[in-house]
Amino acid sequence: MSTATFLQPTETQFEGLIEHSFGQPESWKRVDQAYPEIEEQAWADTRREIGAIALDNTLQSQPTNNQNSSSTLMYAAKRAPYDIKSYRQTRTNVEKEIPERLLKVGLVSETFMEHEPGLGIVQDGRPIAEIYANSLRFARLQGEMLQRGSIEHKNAGVINQLADAGVLDEHDVLIMSLASTKKEVIERYGISEKYMAASLQLVSKDENEVICDTALVAGKKNPEAERDDIAAVIELARRHGIDIDTTNPAELLDIVILIPKGELSNGIAGVVEELDEIRGGTFYGQEGVAREDYARHAEQQRALKFEDIVDAITDILIQEAPTFKHPMQAVKRLGQLADYFTVQYSIENDNIDIDIFGPTSAKLIAKARKAFKEGDEMGVIELTSLAHDSSTNSSCPMDMSSGFDEYGSLNFDCPGCMSINTREPGKLLPNCKECNMEIPKCD
Repeated sequence: MSTATFLQPTETQFEGLIEHSFGQPESWKRVDQAYPEIEEQAWADTRREIGAIALDNTLQSQPTNNQNSSSTLMYAAKRAPYDIKSYRQTRTNVEKEIPERLLKVGLVSETFMEHEPGLGIVQDGRPIAEIYANSLRFARLQGEMLQRGSIEHKNAGVINQLADAGVLDEHDVLIMSLASTKKEVIERYGISEKYMAASLQLVSKDENEVICDTALVAGKKNPEAERDDIAAVIELARRHGIDIDTTNPAELLDIVILIPKGELSNGIAGVVEELDEIRGGTFYGQEGVAREDYARHAEQQRALKFEDIVDAITDILIQEAPTFKHPMQAVKRLGQLADYFTVQYSIENDNIDIDIFGPTSAKLIAKARKAFKEGDEMGVIELTSLAHDSSTNSSCPMDMSSGFDEYGSLNFDCPGCMSINTREPGKLLPNCKECNMEIPKCD
């Protein structure tokens, strides 16, 4: 198993970093400019992790010990029946998945973590660096999404070192993840063009407790409008003394911003409110939506738990965990279950925007809503299944490019080594590309 080792500054360097922080005016700062040594070390750790993963993939075609990493959902679900931390880890994955699927814009959520000096920031016992490393290790990201995955791993390393250096005792961290501008990426990874939602994250530390406060904001004011989120975040940064010379969303993600602690009384909602003012009075990026009290809205959003759905999916994942042979199996199964239950929820709740499921699924959900109101139980069951099968909704970008032909999906998992195989349309693969196992043919 390859794990990045984050080299920590010496005690003298810690003191220098803190003194450096206190010696500057209390304004927003870019970490790469204020603490270039931390940025450089985090990138070095990320490059080392990527190199180790590439070496593992080159040398081994069979499942490795990496697949049993304690930071994966598969491992947690397998241990959940007799380990409370693993159960919480499994449930946390589900808790994050559901609201992010149902509420593309306006969602505000919190993730609670702990800071353990020397180990970094951990969530349910999992180092955050290892969580992001799993995306690089198992998700088979390509192009811009691989670049983003690398940056997210680097950002985790930056936050770890800022916490160890004491910088987070005086500052919060702002990270802005905006949707891609590339058409091929938007289509391949199923990004909703209706919203082009951006994720804004504010990381704060109080003693050893670390909270990541996240808000989802529309990238454009209405479905027909041009995007204005990139210009807005650049203007936001400028107002607080930060110059940004790029309009590339991936490069914007690379910019980690320090905000003096206490400046944002409403947390991430305060950032959203200022962005809305810059955008001419929108609410979470949308025009024509009644503006609410930002603190109250954030509090209401954080209270959304979807307990019944979370309980059901968590139980199913734990029951099926013994059958999982590869970490991506658990992730894909979570996605399938979340999609089915959120389609069902949307049928019974008219306040959910069904366009998030894609045009084909949305039409079926609209019919299912009518059947539900008319008491047509069999119609609801049939339409729910069809809507689920045609849904393109997800909580985070997943590769949607595989497509289908007369034989089924162009992407499939090898039943032996569980590696992902991709075949050409109209052609079958006789053997797995990784382990050379003969692929059984369905009758």
